[in-house]
Amino acid sequence: MTLSPAADCESMCAFVLLGGARRFVPPEARVLVHQIWLAKKREHSETASYTAEEIVLVERDIGSLARYTIEMGGGIELLEAALRVPPWRPLYQLSRDEIGRTSLNNVDHLFDAEREGVAAARGATLATAQPVPAQPVLQP
Repeated sequence: MTLSPAADCESMCAFVLLGGARRFVPPEARVLVHQIWLAKKREHSETASYTAEEIVLVERDIGSLARYTIEMGGGIELLEAALRVPPWRPLYQLSRDEIGRTSLNNVDHLFDAEREGVAAARGATLATAQPVPAQPVLQP
C-alpha cells in the first residue's frame, strides 16, 4: 500500500480524522467540508420541503457532531466552517491555518525518523492514527 501526501479528505472525513490520537495533514493534502444533510433530500436539497421531524433530526445530529468535535480535542471552528456550506454548493477547502486551529493536525510530522527506520527494516506498515474510544451517542 502506498500513501499519498496529496490526498483529499472530504465531507465527514475531517470528523473521522479527529478520532486519531495523532493526526497529520500533509501540506499537499486538501480537507474539504460541507453541511450535514438528509441523504434522501441531498439531490434536490435547495428546493425540497422539510418536515419539523426532519429538521429536528438534522439539529440533533449537529449537536452530536459538536459534542464529538470537542471531545476529540477539535476546534469548534471545524463544525462552523462545515455548517456555512449548504449541500448545493461546492465543498469548502480548509486553509492550512484552519487545519491547525481546528486541531486536525496535531503533530509536526507523520513518523519520527527512528520509527520509520525500524518499520522499513522490518518491512512493517505503521498506522497513522491511533483511535480514541468514542463515547456512545444517546438517542432520544
